[in-house]
Amino acid sequence: MSSALPLGYRFCLKQLGLLPWPLYCESRLGPKRATDREGGHLVQVYPEPPATAGHRGDQGDRAIPTHMEFALRHEGVDLAAMAAVCAAMDPLALAEWISARPSSKYARRIGFLYEWLTGKKLPIDATIIAGSYEPVLDPKTCFTGPSSNIPRWHVRNNLPGTPEWCPTVHRRSAQGHPLDKLDLPEEIQAAQEALPRQLLLRARTLAALAEVHASYGLAGLTASTVQEMAVVRLLRSAGEVSVAERLEPARLIQLQGALFRGEPHHAAYGLRRDDCVLGGSGSQGFRRIEYPCPPARALEGLLAGLAASAAYLATAGAPPTVLAAAVAFGFGFIHPLLEGNGRVHRLLIHTALAASGALRRGSVIPVSEVMLAQRQEYEEAQREWSGPVRASAEALAGVPFLLPPEERFAFAGYERVAPLYRFPVLTGQVRYLEETLQAAIELGLAGGVRRLQAYAGQRSHLAAQLGLSPARIDLLMRLLSQQGSPHPGAAVRARFPELTAEALRAAEAVASPGHPRPKRRQGGHTPGMPTRAHKPRR
Repeated sequence: MSSALPLGYRFCLKQLGLLPWPLYCESRLGPKRATDREGGHLVQVYPEPPATAGHRGDQGDRAIPTHMEFALRHEGVDLAAMAAVCAAMDPLALAEWISARPSSKYARRIGFLYEWLTGKKLPIDATIIAGSYEPVLDPKTCFTGPSSNIPRWHVRNNLPGTPEWCPTVHRRSAQGHPLDKLDLPEEIQAAQEALPRQLLLRARTLAALAEVHASYGLAGLTASTVQEMAVVRLLRSAGEVSVAERLEPARLIQLQGALFRGEPHHAAYGLRRDDCVLGGSGSQGFRRIEYPCPPARALEGLLAGLAASAAYLATAGAPPTVLAAAVAFGFGFIHPLLEGNGRVHRLLIHTALAASGALRRGSVIPVSEVMLAQRQEYEEAQREWSGPVRASAEALAGVPFLLPPEERFAFAGYERVAPLYRFPVLTGQVRYLEETLQAAIELGLAGGVRRLQAYAGQRSHLAAQLGLSPARIDLLMRLLSQQGSPHPGAAVRARFPELTAEALRAAEAVASPGHPRPKRRQGGHTPGMPTRAHKPRR
């Protein structure tokens, strides 16, 4: 089917020289009517071009508006593709095409989207526009934002964002699975009711600690005691401010301060001021680019759009998982901070869940623990969006696949692929988060009970072995479980001078059986993405 003639968005993009552009849904001419699923997108095959698709592409650029209409009819709204097409269209030709069909709901939506996406006004007399008000985004197929009437085009703008950043989340995945089937409050309540009441508070504490340890573990790091307590406080306070407020640069810097508390080399926080890529080691010393992050010059607008989208989704009553995935994964793909993007991304999941009321204030779902245990699935959820974007950036914006060892990256061709960063399709990420939260509720809370039972057994054993008071036993076990101090043994010896070296070794074997301590290193990277290839300026 690769040689079949394209229709809809793919036809328009081909006419404009943007063939490598990724699409969630595309249409082609083929031997028979069919719908196939190829990876994370849909492919629709038509044996004959529908009436709105022109004459097999032989009209050239003049057929673009007709194929845009076909796309809206049969493929839905793809904001990134529409933005790329509108940026290259002749506004006079488009205005003439719309004027010939002023009551068509598709022509009116195209006119609105052109002006909304480009910020330019079409030369058309608004008095000729007629017809009942139609939603821009079909609420039966996509999650939407709050609706507002646009009299100029007789449409209702229900897009869940702004022209700076606006996600699309379909109600079904490309594989046909329905989204928004997870009732978080009910699932959490059922899991908690299965716990003995006297263990519930302790289980919540262990869930918070497990979330912190796993989130740092995903970055290849270990939290110090100070950082652990700071991040636990952040998790327990999630929902005190709205998600949009949490995304303000000043509040993001506060999150960074907690993540790196006690590390003096992280004195400089804030948005990065350089262009950067994420990648790994290539051949012959070259650096491999896995994902070109949006350039520093685009961060302010992208973050402002992300915050506005969070407010729109919350106002429209979007499901908690849709809000959480759109905000958290959107933030991760923007990658705006000097350091700590991955851990902030995971904190934002709890922020959104708590702000939406799905998660009771102070409760924590150890979602990072599942992500760490199932890291491959986590990385695949990231690559489902970032992989096609990287391929398009390489082909269309001139981003190299490999960089010489000392060459700094400059995203000179970003504007050509900017719509992909401004208008991500996050359907796959929402589905992933729903499945991960389900596993975190089922396994995380049950795991908390197992950890409590293990802790109680270890505590009793140490109390009998060492003859310490209950408070001293708790302190000893806490110190022994910490992995952030460069010399944990020295800290334990300083607080417990009465214990012999042999007793300390025995206590450590009891307190952390079978849990080797990972090596501590500096740095970190976005979830599911390779290590950052360029160090940020601090």
